Amino acid sequence: MMVSEEDIRSIIGQVESLKEKAYSIDGNKDFASQGIDSLDMLSVYLMIQERYNVEIPDEDIPKLDSIKSIVEYLNSRLNG
Repeated sequence: MMVSEEDIRSIIGQVESLKEKAYSIDGNKDFASQGIDSLDMLSVYLMIQERYNVEIPDEDIPKLDSIKSIVEYLNSRLNG
């Protein structure tokens, strides 16, 4: 299974406070610089874990700071 930016954007769009932003986020830029706080992202990470049945260790979360990094991370974990 390959995860795409579109998949991650759809998950981000499920977070109430990010619904409006989901498709305007620059996939290559970090979330913090785009005004997305870590609490919102925590909801996103939880949804990702549930949807893809994968556990994201706490130490990996700082690396998942953009849509692109999440896609690469998930594809390496799911297809590794």
